[in-house]
Amino acid sequence: MRLLGRYRFFPDPNVRWLGELVRPWDGMSEMGLAILGVPYDGGTVSHRRGSRMAPQRIREILQTKSTYSSDHGTEPAGTIWDCGDVEVNIVNHEETMKNIYTTAIGVFRHAENTVVLGGDHSITYELGKAAAEVSGEIGLVLFDAHHDVRTEWGVHSGFWLRKLLDQGVIKGEDVIQIGIRGALYSPVYRRYLAEKGVEFITSLELMLNGVGWALDKVFDKFSGKQHVYISFDIDAVDQAYAPGTDHPSPGGLTSIQAIHMLYSIAGKTGARWLDVVEVSPPLDINEATVKLAAELVNQYIHARIGEPS
Repeated sequence: MRLLGRYRFFPDPNVRWLGELVRPWDGMSEMGLAILGVPYDGGTVSHRRGSRMAPQRIREILQTKSTYSSDHGTEPAGTIWDCGDVEVNIVNHEETMKNIYTTAIGVFRHAENTVVLGGDHSITYELGKAAAEVSGEIGLVLFDAHHDVRTEWGVHSGFWLRKLLDQGVIKGEDVIQIGIRGALYSPVYRRYLAEKGVEFITSLELMLNGVGWALDKVFDKFSGKQHVYISFDIDAVDQAYAPGTDHPSPGGLTSIQAIHMLYSIAGKTGARWLDVVEVSPPLDINEATVKLAAELVNQYIHARIGEPS
């Protein structure tokens, strides 16, 4: 028997485990797919912290999956490189942000695809800057219950997208948000989004019009875009499926909607980066949220480097 975390590999000679494909990065090799952790939750808006514990737990669950996807009939081709974790200082936001940017630049320059395990959503500001620095103009698909374009009042994870837009790192017309809902915003922010040309799909619109309708909007927007960044805030998913986050709420995506949409977008656009953020293991129930996060990463892996088996 092999043990990893609290999970046990059963000794089936016909099954290969994803953990067998993972290797530590040597800092020089070119990578088809890289994994990078950012164990930082100093930007969490609420008192419900804990997302700094997610990178390691997601890794552990991910590595206990079989290499074969029953959904798609594929297996990952080649090595999955683990680049470790960014060095963070939980009491120094500025220092941590600099470290995220510097580390991400180094990884992104060597990786065709990168999966980043957060951490709270404030990290996407530095990751987005690094992606744009390496690849030029990028498109952004944001799964989130919230717009994340608040004005800046101290350190928090709710204004990272506004900064990227205002600084011209990403153009508003190159952004689409999926899963927006709730009663935490105002017309001020809706007007800001309209001025910037940001398109968004509410969770209610997704339910009324269907997943296929939403995916067509994404594919139409990014049909000519070579490099696409996908940011997945787990609170885009309904609290029934993802309770382990700092701001769970009803009315969100189901787990199968999230899985299908992530795989489709990763496979049919020029996706190069995925981050999964706001997963908080201490707040989880039966590890439902962590398991969903690991499956989203698994779907991205199969969409980007999976081959028929």
